[in-house]
Amino acid sequence: MATEQKEKRIVEIAPGCFNIRAPFTVLGGLLDAGTHMTMIKLKTGRFIALSTVNLDANLKLEVDALTNNGELIDAIIGTNPFHTLAFQGWFAAYPNAKFYGTPRHLRNYPSIKWAGSIGDESIRKLWEPEVFMRIPAGCEFDNPQPESTNHFNGIVAFHTASRTDDAFSVTNKPGFIKGTLLGLRDHEISFHFSLYHQALYKTAEAPKDFYDWVLALIADWDFDNMATAHGGYMIGDAKKELTLGLEKARKSLSDLAPFKVAGLIDVGTHMTFIRLSTGKFVAFSTVVLDGDAKAEVDALTSNGNLLEAVVATNAHHTMAFEAFNKSYPSAAFYGTPRHIRKYPSIPWKGDVSDKSVLTLWDSEIAMKNTDVGVVWDVPNVPEFNHFPGVLVYHRATRTMLVDDCYVIAKNTGFLMKLAIGSGNDDMGFHPRFIAALSEDKDAPEQFYKWMVDMLNEWDVENIATAHSGVQIGGAGSGLRIALNTIAKGKLGAVAKQRGNPLAIVP
Repeated sequence: MATEQKEKRIVEIAPGCFNIRAPFTVLGGLLDAGTHMTMIKLKTGRFIALSTVNLDANLKLEVDALTNNGELIDAIIGTNPFHTLAFQGWFAAYPNAKFYGTPRHLRNYPSIKWAGSIGDESIRKLWEPEVFMRIPAGCEFDNPQPESTNHFNGIVAFHTASRTDDAFSVTNKPGFIKGTLLGLRDHEISFHFSLYHQALYKTAEAPKDFYDWVLALIADWDFDNMATAHGGYMIGDAKKELTLGLEKARKSLSDLAPFKVAGLIDVGTHMTFIRLSTGKFVAFSTVVLDGDAKAEVDALTSNGNLLEAVVATNAHHTMAFEAFNKSYPSAAFYGTPRHIRKYPSIPWKGDVSDKSVLTLWDSEIAMKNTDVGVVWDVPNVPEFNHFPGVLVYHRATRTMLVDDCYVIAKNTGFLMKLAIGSGNDDMGFHPRFIAALSEDKDAPEQFYKWMVDMLNEWDVENIATAHSGVQIGGAGSGLRIALNTIAKGKLGAVAKQRGNPLAIVP
């Protein structure tokens, strides 16, 4: 009598990478979303397990056969805060393995003898260079809320084959819901739905932090295959499909990004390259370095060989610097104090607070900090106060570059004109300008005199701004009008209130 052959649960999807699929039902058992774990065979012949699934009797037989009854299991690792249900079973079956969990695993299952938190970078590096692990940027990993749905963030790991958890999803043979309603095609890589609603931090920078993080992962890891918890696995072309998936997600991410106010008004942003007399370039500020932008930057700078420096000009314009540093590591990077604190992995050449940095290219490019009478290093009300920054003046073209200091009113709508106090097409100051002033009694006068001196020193004809475009011609006179308007209005009122009225220059 023939013996029924059970289908093997453990599948070697790439050399040394063993994937295990398991059922996982949602919607009260109506839909099987599936789940998985992966066992990676190290060069020593021992194994690490990434995530876990229910360890039934048949699966245990296969795991025992693969790992010599568990003696070859080095570690079992929790990779997603919400993939927790099977860990106690694995701990009971293989107590001699080391168990590492996310912070939520450690909090929820104190009976397991945890060897450490995978949130600790030193632990994520334990198996390099065979296995690399990263945590997506811009999202909460320790305690994602709400717990019922925000399951996006988790460890992404890379071996000869790549596997991920909830962050990415591979679509295999999409049915009516995924194919018809959601518009997903076969072998498409997409992102967990909570990315666009709950997963990202509620900050201006989070969408681009995540976008840049995925770009860096694509650049750094030479992967070809991918295994995901709720969408199966893909053999071949995974990097290409992740790149396409990120490009498809870019529109939705940009709707969440700081360049759109309340997700409705696209206020734009910018960066500027100035060619020096040597033929080399200095870049001021950064924007997202997508495929098209990088191709143009490469063409302009001879694949980055002519890019001498990248300079941060506003403390809150930070999101694309890591991507630029990875793409053009030979360039010198200069940051505001906030950049340097926020991105310690970038080998900063200097701080733009340092006067010696501001004069590096002085014969061709003049730079000044708006730090007179203004809180510059840690601007008060940081989520809104983006006024302070470095002003840049290109002497050859008489062009000033600014980020958030000034606004070209004619390039904005009614609400922005109202916010900057300009009912016509004159220039204006950033809406949070007054909040940027220091509490010093003389701060309004100090700033006003600094602006007058700057306009007398720099013969400004053109201006390029981050959020209101470019004005060719008449920029200097426009700035003088804006200064006099605010001196007679909000700035003058604050000066008078502090007991030191402004002496306005005709």
